[in-house]
Amino acid sequence: MFTSRLINLKSASSGISLAFASCQFQRHISVTLPLRKDYSRTPIKFQKPKKTLVTDHIDVEPLDDSEVKDEYIDMLLDRTLLRHDSGHQVFVIQPYIKWGPKKKRNTTPTLQLLESVTLIKTLRTWKVVGQTSVGLEKFTSKSFFGKGYISMIKELVEKHKSISALFISVNTLSLLQQMTLQEIFGVPVFDRYTIIMHIFREHATSREAKLQIQLAELPYLWTVMKGMQLGIGEKFGGGAIQLGGFGPKFLDTRKEIFRMREAKLKRAIMDIREKREIFRQGRKKNEIPTIAVVGYTNAGKTSLVQALTEKDSLVPQDYLFATLDVTCHLGTLPSSMNVYYIDTLGFISDIPTYLIESFVYTLEDVTCADLIVHVRDMSHPDTVAQNDNVIKTLNDLNLSEIKMKNIVTVGNKIDLVSSDKLQNLKTDDMIMVSCTKLTGIDILRQEIEQRLLSLTNRIKMIMRVRNGGDEYDWLQQETVVTNELPDPKDNQFILLSVITSSSTLEKFKHRFIKNYKER
Repeated sequence: MFTSRLINLKSASSGISLAFASCQFQRHISVTLPLRKDYSRTPIKFQKPKKTLVTDHIDVEPLDDSEVKDEYIDMLLDRTLLRHDSGHQVFVIQPYIKWGPKKKRNTTPTLQLLESVTLIKTLRTWKVVGQTSVGLEKFTSKSFFGKGYISMIKELVEKHKSISALFISVNTLSLLQQMTLQEIFGVPVFDRYTIIMHIFREHATSREAKLQIQLAELPYLWTVMKGMQLGIGEKFGGGAIQLGGFGPKFLDTRKEIFRMREAKLKRAIMDIREKREIFRQGRKKNEIPTIAVVGYTNAGKTSLVQALTEKDSLVPQDYLFATLDVTCHLGTLPSSMNVYYIDTLGFISDIPTYLIESFVYTLEDVTCADLIVHVRDMSHPDTVAQNDNVIKTLNDLNLSEIKMKNIVTVGNKIDLVSSDKLQNLKTDDMIMVSCTKLTGIDILRQEIEQRLLSLTNRIKMIMRVRNGGDEYDWLQQETVVTNELPDPKDNQFILLSVITSSSTLEKFKHRFIKNYKER
């Protein structure tokens, strides 16, 4: 809902006069992403913090393993595919649906394979030794592949002894599929979930990231645990006998261990989340707008934040999931208004819902931001599919219609793309930039400012106040002063061009203006 009004204010004692147009609209934030698992009793809930504090720091202290350590879970981790720190020589297989409603139509098998290979190359001690795409009718059969592909892959693994693992690049393999394939091929078989978890483990540095990774491991470990009980997962470590026994009582005991582990992790994460909410409240109290910078992994989010803030301490990395922690950076818009840019975790396609849910606390910074900037890598051959994935993920966060309509889309890395290709990819509302060349950054700042003025109900206005008086000092301290000129009619007064919020304007009126007329 959008309204416009004109207000005149006058004070006989101070000679203050104001004229401005203001914009108002309704805002809505909704966050509901429960974590559902058959061992879980503790859904994720966002609660208000217990105290307030003014700060712009986001906690990144190291994790003390003793606070969430569990010997049984650690032993189970050692017996699964989530811990292979020595690395592998990997043959990458990209399955794709050949036809039907589940066929992907916004990308190609070749582009999907390219991303899968890049995932493996992101791991420092892992190496890609071969790759192929495989067209299938479905992904649900016990052995995943048909007999022909099984024979071909088995012959390949036996012939090339350098292959120490297979990466089948689908969302998740069932435990039965994974164990069947490992038994057939005689090497570990990874899916996208297990590979991404390896990347997360390798890149995580903060306490929060490590806690969220441990939370994301639990559904997989529980599946393995149940498989061991049924005799499916014996190849993970010798079977259920070595891990505690058989029968319903064994499973109930282990389920309680998982519940306790989950509750412990969520309590630790909630402590950090409450601190993060306190920081957000501090920024809100200071009336500094926040801008969430989102995008597909390696699209250039950190590079854009660096360009917008001119912060040399930010060091972008050219690999997937370089950023696992939410970081907050102060920047300035053309009007001299201060803003915070929130650098966020990159999105990626084909990952389990429960992996996203484990990082829901991080995504909360996106839902709470005043404005969202979506960074696209225009040089990437699969940029269209990447864009679709990001928009779908944002829609899944239940963002308000106003916030979705006001997303600022940035086409990054234009220095790496031909003008003809850019012309085909560019949309009317997209701002084209190169973070390395700083092309388009000033235009982007101006667009961000215009969107924020509308979305945060800020007002541009000219105020006539006495030069050097209390009103002048107060406005310099509490508002954004964009320009000041002497009053040509009276040199004792000055004309201040300011940007202010409605609440700050009300404070000014109650402090300095006793009588005013609104019309």
